[in-house]
Amino acid sequence: MTKPLLSSDKIDHVAKLARIKLTPQEKKDFSRQISDVLSYMDRLNKVDTENTSPTFQVTTKPLSPQDLRTDKPGKSLTSKDALSTASQTQDDYLLSPQTVKK
Repeated sequence: MTKPLLSSDKIDHVAKLARIKLTPQEKKDFSRQISDVLSYMDRLNKVDTENTSPTFQVTTKPLSPQDLRTDKPGKSLTSKDALSTASQTQDDYLLSPQTVKK
């Protein structure tokens, strides 16, 4: 197990930013877990990548147009069908609770 890199104050700060409340045991657990992740990231930062070119394709071969399906238009839902399971509607719109205060 790695030495805790994050103090209790830093864990409290991160929890406040995330708007979560942590028990003392959770603070201890998260301090260890986050420290382990940071330790691993530190190991990755030490890997020599000088002669490694950047990659943007992670599959075994680049995708070609033949690998993709053809986009074919199909039958669409009517507004009535699309809104049929909504709890609140008005005209052809879905109503939802206000999320941003004016």
